[in-house]
Amino acid sequence: MANENNKSSDIAPLLKHVRSLRADAVIGKKKHYNAADRKDALNVWFGVPPVLINILLGSLFFGILAEAVPDWMKWAGAIFAFVAAVLVGIQTFFNWPKVVEGHRRVASKYLSLSKDCTALLALCETNHVPKNIQEHLEGLGERYKEITLDADAFGTSKSDFNKAIAGIKAGEEKYTALELGLDPTDTNALHQTL
Repeated sequence: MANENNKSSDIAPLLKHVRSLRADAVIGKKKHYNAADRKDALNVWFGVPPVLINILLGSLFFGILAEAVPDWMKWAGAIFAFVAAVLVGIQTFFNWPKVVEGHRRVASKYLSLSKDCTALLALCETNHVPKNIQEHLEGLGERYKEITLDADAFGTSKSDFNKAIAGIKAGEEKYTALELGLDPTDTNALHQTL
């Protein structure tokens, strides 16, 4: 029994590290899904108006061909054409569909890592500690580094982070302080840890 307690205390720092890794993965996942949603909305805001403007312009120019129209309508058509071209140019420059796809891919990788951390913790907490736990931990750490490198190409904002924290606090996903590797008595631990 003393050996069992000693074994438990030997893996305690490892479990703390796995919980911390899981917490980082959870926040990373939420940040990247938030960024994907935000950039997807930008894509819509910059994509739909040019389509509508072009429909309007097509109707306007059809009217111009059919009969003479006042000069103000011609100027309005020119301004709308310019605005549509600018919006399409912005949308093309930022390439939001590709960025959204990248954020979602990174978020999915963080989700997978988080689930693997949860599985390892479940094994350890039921006294089924893998003999090669150090290798498992190193593998999780390597995956986290790779995901973080992939994530560098798809930056998130402070608001994505704040929204992720607010979402966890609001109960969008259920995590205990222990699951996130936090001190359950410290109400500010989430901000301090991350």
